[in-house]
Amino acid sequence: MDDHPQSLNPSSRAASQTPSRGPAADSSNHVLQILANISDLAGSVNLLREELAETRNTFSTMQPVHAVSGSHMRLSRHSPYKAIPSPRHKNQSRTDMMKIFREAFKIKLDIQQDTDITTATQGGQHMASPTEVDNFDCGSIPAPSLDPFRPYWDDIRCLWNGCLADQFIDKLQGDGYDFHGMERKDLKEYFFQRLETLKKELRRQAPRSNETSEQARQRVAIQHQITRARTRVQNRQKTVSLDFLPTWLYLWSIKQLAET
Repeated sequence: MDDHPQSLNPSSRAASQTPSRGPAADSSNHVLQILANISDLAGSVNLLREELAETRNTFSTMQPVHAVSGSHMRLSRHSPYKAIPSPRHKNQSRTDMMKIFREAFKIKLDIQQDTDITTATQGGQHMASPTEVDNFDCGSIPAPSLDPFRPYWDDIRCLWNGCLADQFIDKLQGDGYDFHGMERKDLKEYFFQRLETLKKELRRQAPRSNETSEQARQRVAIQHQITRARTRVQNRQKTVSLDFLPTWLYLWSIKQLAET
């Protein structure tokens, strides 16, 4: 028996008289601690996202460090050596015009998408001959008409196609389409760009020197499959991003609680 019980520290005596916490209290504190950590991590993620967006905006408006020497600053999330183009500011008037032109081209060429252009031009349909174009240049035949719509694919910017472009624009404006004051030269330029795009598709689908028509068709089909697969991967990468990190942290915390 202790000879000096009165010598105990009062604070120590109070602590010794306090009932000890049970397992339920420890588990509750553990949960609270995990939730606090999740909250801190979520705040850090949001802060990091804001800083990243601010950094990107800063770099997009900065003058390149080596602009004098002709080189450009290279920044990319994929590779530090891959150049990032300057952001394009959408012009709604141009966007509307491009949509109108694409739909009108589909009607004139009887296609649903650009890949149908090979079928649409089979048998010489929607295709002017070199003889016709030469005779038009010499003035021996009248100007081409929109019906049937027959561009000259060998020389996109020839006089024949320029005449078609003028009639094409006049027809759209006569139908009531408003191009918001866009200059005629800009409208004609996009007309030529659409023909160039369709011409590239024609060349891509055409059989190569060592291919048959069936082999060319299979090659194009494989290219479409690769393009679709790459698009799916890119879309998935955009979906699984920092926006879902708090959710993953929450699921991780539930897993940790289940293991304790």
